[in-house]
Amino acid sequence: MQEEYVVSQKEVVAWIKKHAIALCDPQQESVYNSDYRDYKDVRPLQKMVGAARIVTLGESTYGTHTVFLLKQRLLMFLVEEMGFTLLALPVPWSGTCALNDYIYSGLGDPEEMMVNMGDWHWMTGEMLDLIYWLRNYNERCRPEQKVSFCGLDCLPYIQAAIDNVLLYASDIDTQWSEQLSACYQQFGSYDADLTGYRQLSPQEREHCRQQLQQVYDDFVRQRTRLIAASTRDRYLEAFQNVRVLIQAEELAVSQDFARREYFIAENASWLLEHYRPKAKMVIWGHNASIALQAPSPRPASRQPEYLTFTSASDGVSSKGNSASGDLSYWSQEATAGSYLLERYPNDLLTIGFSFYQGSFLALDEQQPDLLNHYNADNVPNDSIEAVFGMTEMASVLLDLRGPDAHEEAAHWFTEPHLSRCVRKSYHEELYWQPQYLLRCFDLYVFAHTSTEAELLPDVTQWVVQLPAQPYNLDFAHELDDWHIKGTLKHQVAFEPVSRKRSYTRLHVQSEESDVERYFRLAQEIQASEYRGQRIRLSAYIEVQDINEEVSLWLCIRKSDNKRLLGNSYSIDTQPRAQYSVVMDVPLESISIDLSIALCGTGQLWLDNLRLEIVGSDVPLTPLLS
Repeated sequence: MQEEYVVSQKEVVAWIKKHAIALCDPQQESVYNSDYRDYKDVRPLQKMVGAARIVTLGESTYGTHTVFLLKQRLLMFLVEEMGFTLLALPVPWSGTCALNDYIYSGLGDPEEMMVNMGDWHWMTGEMLDLIYWLRNYNERCRPEQKVSFCGLDCLPYIQAAIDNVLLYASDIDTQWSEQLSACYQQFGSYDADLTGYRQLSPQEREHCRQQLQQVYDDFVRQRTRLIAASTRDRYLEAFQNVRVLIQAEELAVSQDFARREYFIAENASWLLEHYRPKAKMVIWGHNASIALQAPSPRPASRQPEYLTFTSASDGVSSKGNSASGDLSYWSQEATAGSYLLERYPNDLLTIGFSFYQGSFLALDEQQPDLLNHYNADNVPNDSIEAVFGMTEMASVLLDLRGPDAHEEAAHWFTEPHLSRCVRKSYHEELYWQPQYLLRCFDLYVFAHTSTEAELLPDVTQWVVQLPAQPYNLDFAHELDDWHIKGTLKHQVAFEPVSRKRSYTRLHVQSEESDVERYFRLAQEIQASEYRGQRIRLSAYIEVQDINEEVSLWLCIRKSDNKRLLGNSYSIDTQPRAQYSVVMDVPLESISIDLSIALCGTGQLWLDNLRLEIVGSDVPLTPLLS
């Protein structure tokens, strides 16, 4: 009979605090600072990674700033201290080719190239900073230490992959390039309409499939000639485009999520075993994709074939298409991590990431073409995030396989507990999902507070959804329509006031004394109804034991992405009084951000918050630089 363990949350919190390694806060010090890069805090990771050739880095939501910085911190250590030279992401292979060239040569504008990575969550300031760091590293390291930047996915940019193949072919043989172009003509015409491709008859799709296979066979047959006419790397890079086009055709028809996860794992294997056979790889993904949970049981006779190609040095098989195989017996729970685990049982280390409170970005469930802000403060008491949050540690690294894993408190990690899971889109019913932490990850990195990612200003295909007017200024609906920013540990409460004055007071209390951290409650609206007018943001504020400051803010963002800032602040202990900020809204304004901020220790109470248009006789608040 299996022994049962009944462990209290208090015991689990104590166990985590005993065994977790405290990490530096990546928002407090520049990642380029030489002292910060001595890696004292993450040095234990070296022993945890050991001889692993693949390290995967996850995240519970895509649009989070602090988690991204923690992942970058670990990536930098793995590159600079442990010799990892491949960074792979679940983005189209064709979308990273130009960026990889930039990281090696420094030529071009990486911000323009990032649009080819596909989804909104890659087009952020954090990702751009990472690409700049990779370029800087490649510029100063030895040739054998240079890092390659590669995509693992086959969708959505079909035409871009075709263009890469044809560009390579045209440099070698114009007539051959024209033949390949004819083979790709039918499939390429559905680049932006895979639904239309699925509606073709089975005979038409089979003809298209044969055309794709013909290109593959050409590359296999002419391998020696093509490498001699170019280089091994150029040949393999073009050949990978050929492979992912065959994968894309299959997924265009099947729409099988597990199959896509398989292809991500297979492409990672191809990179390691053929493109960079001596490399060690970091895979940057989502918790739900890198998790190690095994697929559902399958017949013993049906073992997965990760690489159907032969052991030829370039990963090419003369036996046919190596980009796909029969995986219909895999369950929908299969992940890229579980496929990699079977292929590399002793060479894989998986690190999950999450955070307790703050905010993040995700596509709106009701309007999937729009981004929205989401607060992350309503955390279930029995969730993984709640228990780690109770440690009150800013950011930690925990080895789930440690020597003390036999202790009773550690058995909590073998049981299912709710955990946050948001991919590109927010879905209320999928936000919290049961997770066996120890089955999914080897290590776990946790941040107490995270803010939302910073979108690049030139991203036009994704628009952050902003209301025309501010809402819930009286906090009658608590934090609805408000967004929490900053990393200061805090408690938020809502206090009803007397019946004669029927309103709710917001109460915020800081839980730490770090004056470099802050708590900010913000709401951003469209500027259209206020352009060309003077506005006033006012509120009644009471403060107690403030060692830094409490401030009321207005921030107006203009079309050139420049910002106008104004604030009114209070320090020490002050009775309830009215504070206000008055600013003119330029005609070229895009949005208005109104917020209340607390820095350092202390408490604040806020009520009667108002945003109104006022006359030109009301004095302006001096702007901040």
